[in-house]
Order: sequence, then structure tokens, then C-alpha cells
Amino acid sequence: MADPQQLILQLYQQLQTDIQQLRAENQQIRTDNQQLHAEITSLRTQIQSQAPQPPPIRQAALPDPPKFDGKPYMLRTWLPAMRAKIREDGRVGQNAFYYVWDRLEAGQQGLALPLLDAAEAQQTWNHEGIFSLLERVHHNPYVQQEARDKLTHIRQGTEEGLSAYIARFERLLYEAGAKDSWPADIQISTFTNGLRSTLKALVQQQLTVPSEYNGYIQLVQQLDSRSRSAAPPRPSQPAPAPAGDPMQLGAIQIGSLNPDCLRAASASPKVRQEHREQGVCVRCGSQDHWVHRCPLLPYSRSASPSLRSVSASSSLSYRPPHQHHPPQPPSVPLLTRKQTAKRTNGIPDGYSPPDTEEED
Repeated sequence: MADPQQLILQLYQQLQTDIQQLRAENQQIRTDNQQLHAEITSLRTQIQSQAPQPPPIRQAALPDPPKFDGKPYMLRTWLPAMRAKIREDGRVGQNAFYYVWDRLEAGQQGLALPLLDAAEAQQTWNHEGIFSLLERVHHNPYVQQEARDKLTHIRQGTEEGLSAYIARFERLLYEAGAKDSWPADIQISTFTNGLRSTLKALVQQQLTVPSEYNGYIQLVQQLDSRSRSAAPPRPSQPAPAPAGDPMQLGAIQIGSLNPDCLRAASASPKVRQEHREQGVCVRCGSQDHWVHRCPLLPYSRSASPSLRSVSASSSLSYRPPHQHHPPQPPSVPLLTRKQTAKRTNGIPDGYSPPDTEEED
């Protein structure tokens, strides 16, 4: 019978051999995994290189500022635009210096020529030096005082919208240095004085108004919007009269007729008195004008019957544009000279006929 210790030793040796084989197999598996991982990485790289690449996203670049021509009022907006363009494009050193030089007109390039010569000789490129030179040359020491004078006398135009007036007021307020230095009540008072009379009246009718500048501006904008929405629409353009209509005054060629053809018809004193009470033209009954601006000539008894008949039809059909008028009363029939002579027989001297043309 074998010794137990000898059996335990054999089993231990056998286990050691199995463990070594397992370790070798495990190492082989690791090696295989690494090879597979390398192959997978290589395949991924090939696939990505063969796939179509999306187009690169191009960032929107700022436009080039206009060339500075030496006008002082343009320098205030030109300098910030130039600095923003240089910073956005990433220009530095010589590139930035030459870019600023290129954005100058010929006269301003001559002004900055000494800086260019010094930069090329010393190879030190500082584009801010050009900006400082322009600010020093074109500086207006009275710009703030001039802005304050304009701000004091600012007025809103009759055809100027409220937004345009606010923009102009805010610009002068900034140039005058009054945005932060003036109290809110002074800013509000100056702004209100410049409003047109109709809008100013609406503001003055308010019982309470904001004491803060921005709130006051919002109130004025609301009142302006309400007044524009409540305004009556403009009357539409009437249809033109058919050409050749003899009953329309506009169809008559005025230059080709005798001036007597445009005379008003005879009207009785009662009709003229009604015209005066209605506030219309005493001669033709139009609401568009007074008698001293009437396009028709006064009634004349000396005109021929044919001319008076034409003038009667013209005056009855005359209607100024964009106005609606009640129908005119019929004119007194025109008489011939013989009929007039018959009717005047036996009338005492000094009697005034009822159709005299005495107009106001």
C-alpha cells in the first residue's frame, strides 16, 4: 500500500501542471483578444475614412466697414465697427495694421503715412496708433454742447413716426452725456416738449404718468398706437367719370372753351342764403371750398344764352373730388333778351330782380 504522503505529493504536482497549462491558455486568449481589438480599430478607421465628410460649418463673417473719409460724425461709428471686424477675423500685428490702412480714404492715408513708415522701419505694428491719431485729429471739443443744444430744441416732425423721434432723441441724449447725468423728470420734460401737439395733448390728459423714463416712453407709445388705430380711414379714390360725358365738368376741355362757359347758374337769394347757413360755397354749393376759391365764374346776364345754358349744366354737374353733396336746387330758367325786355316793361326804376348775383 502506497504511502499517503507520496500520493498527496503526486496530486500536488499534477495540480501545478494543470495550473500552468491554464495560464498558458489564458495568455493565448488575451493575445487573440488584442489582435481582434486591433483589427476592429483598423476596420473602423477605414470605414470612417471612406464615409463622406459633412461640409464644414462656415461662420458668418462681419462685413468690411466703409472706408473712413475724414467726416468726424462717422468716426464715432467707424471705430467700433473696425475693432469688432479685427477681433472677429483674428487679425493681429502686421495683418491688422495693413487692414486698417486699407480702410482709409486717400486723404486719411496721407495723414497716417508717418505711422506706416515708422512701423515698416521698426517692424512694430500697432493699429491702435492709427485709431488714436484719427481721434486726436477729428476730435470736436464742442460735440457735447452742440448735442445739448439740439436736444433742447428737438421737435417731432409732422410726418415723423414716434419710433424715429425716440431714436433721434436717444441718440442726442447719449451724445450730450445726459443719459445718466440728467434726472428722469428732466429727460421726460425735454422729450414731451418735442412731441407733436396732438400726441402731447393726449399725454397731458392722463391723470397719472410714470415718473421713470422707460415707463413714460412705453405710455407714450401706447397712446400713439391707440390714436393711430382710432383715426378714420382715408376716403377711397372715386371712380373717374366716363370720357366724353357732357354732364361732367371734368370731361370738358377747359382750355378749348370760352371762359363764359364755366360760369355758375343763376340762383335765387333764398338758395344763396341756404348755402350760407349750411357753410358751403354760395356760388355752386360745394363743401370743398369757399366762394372766393370757386372754379366757376359768377353768373353774368351779359353772357349769351347758349353760353349760360352750358354753364348751367356744368355747374349742376360739378362735384369736387372726395366730397358728397346733396343735389343742387334747379336754377332759374334763362330768358332771352326779348323775353327779358317783355318782363321788364312796366317795372318801376329802382326795383331789384330776385336773381341778382350778390355773393359773399
